[in-house]
Amino acid sequence: MVKRIGKLFTGIKSYLKNFIASSKRVLKISKKPSGPEFKRIAQITGIGSFLIGMVGFVIYLAFNVVKLIAL
Repeated sequence: MVKRIGKLFTGIKSYLKNFIASSKRVLKISKKPSGPEFKRIAQITGIGSFLIGMVGFVIYLAFNVVKLIAL
């Protein structure tokens, strides 16, 4: 039982070590976006959020119409 727990902790430790090394590598090559680049990303994100919200609203309306028709 103790050996199994030891292997478990060793596995978790190696996983965390690999994850931290990978994260460091990503942070080293990433850069801060410029002003126009940030604005473009914000616009695209906003448009995407709006479209997803509209799809959800249309689905909500469709279910309410079906409910009214069923009554």
